[in-house]
Amino acid sequence: MGNIKTKSNKNKILIYFIVAIVITAIVSTIIFFATRKSALEKCADVGFIYIWGEQNKAYLSKSFKEKMSDSNNFKDFPYAKLFGICDQSQQQYPEKFKEKWGK
Repeated sequence: MGNIKTKSNKNKILIYFIVAIVITAIVSTIIFFATRKSALEKCADVGFIYIWGEQNKAYLSKSFKEKMSDSNNFKDFPYAKLFGICDQSQQQYPEKFKEKWGK
């Protein structure tokens, strides 16, 4: 009887270990993909630095939603306009855009 209990406990531990590994893999994948910027966002960020300079680089650490809705800062050339230019470029020259900025 003691043998059956030992096997049962080992199986439970193995199952818990496998479940922990699967959960860790799922969470890691979600974190990795959530923090990745799209090709359009990378393009707009580079355009922003080109136009407004390195001193405004901290602005790019804001969330994408904040940058797109910000109409108070950089009125002459807001982030949303740069994003639109990148989107247009992606539509007109998809191969060149993909080559430079990725998917």
